[in-house]
Amino acid sequence: DFNKYKEKFEQETGVAVSVPIIYDENLSNEYAAVCEIFSDGYKLIRINELYWGYYGESGREELVYHELGHCVLDRDHTEELTIPPAYRYAIPNSIMYPYAFGNSFYYLAFRDHYVEELMHPGKRLGN
Repeated sequence: DFNKYKEKFEQETGVAVSVPIIYDENLSNEYAAVCEIFSDGYKLIRINELYWGYYGESGREELVYHELGHCVLDRDHTEELTIPPAYRYAIPNSIMYPYAFGNSFYYLAFRDHYVEELMHPGKRLGN
């Protein structure tokens, strides 16, 4: 289920992914997924299968990219919001926003920005 997202991430970012991704039935339902980093440096992405089943294609991609942002790019969460041109309300500026938003219109509308911002943290929408 996850390989196509890992491969797409590698193609779009140019960054190799060696972090395994697994379903974890014991993952708390308050989390859709987590990037776990062990004391020896080993990294593992655990996905809550319940959430995975609810998400559509864009939601799944956003979830995997977000966790790869943590595990592969060492990105932290950012709650920064921005108001894109021609919008009247603020939306997450980064895929590293701490809450999933993948099934929404603006993830698809601004997907290129979200992928680029992964590689260039802090890049603002519209810039």
